[in-house]
Amino acid sequence: MKSITCEKTIDRVIEKTADISIEKSNDSNIENSNGIVEIKSNDNMFESTNAEFKQNPSTFVFSLKDKIVKSEANAVDKLATIFNMQKSFDEDIIKNRHLEGIEATEWLQKQTLAMVSELAELLDEVNFKWWKNPKEINTDNVRDELVDILHFFISMCIKSGMDSQELYSRYLFKNEENFKRQRGLSEKKGYEVI
Repeated sequence: MKSITCEKTIDRVIEKTADISIEKSNDSNIENSNGIVEIKSNDNMFESTNAEFKQNPSTFVFSLKDKIVKSEANAVDKLATIFNMQKSFDEDIIKNRHLEGIEATEWLQKQTLAMVSELAELLDEVNFKWWKNPKEINTDNVRDELVDILHFFISMCIKSGMDSQELYSRYLFKNEENFKRQRGLSEKKGYEVI
């Protein structure tokens, strides 16, 4: 079943996939008494152009053919918060550890190594050593390691001059391209499922 679920309080949501562009606004004239809003598709990818609104405070979900996408309505804002916090932390580290003057290229090298170290710590948490008896996986530790990796990843984005909006946009573009590759619709061949 093809559906779109949107938060009622979102002022405007624009989401683009390889197949459809969706726009929703809070204009009362587009929502009827049943909580249904009409969303137009230029390419008739949806069997129905209606979308049900549900009491979901922060997310909208839509599925298109076999692709199900879940997206935070305020994902960019949350990502921007993470970027700002990381930028503040990086500045604090540089100041208090007297690391001024290190070129961005060297920072990226150091942060890549730090991320590799954190990835190794993650590996230790998920029983990759086939020559040892497996231990019970501590999902809390796994999540902590993922957050550590994210710290270095975001810091590298900042050092490369990429902000949260650009990361978000680049991710959307690459996600679309990856779906195209899997379906044999990309100019880059060799990925399609046979």
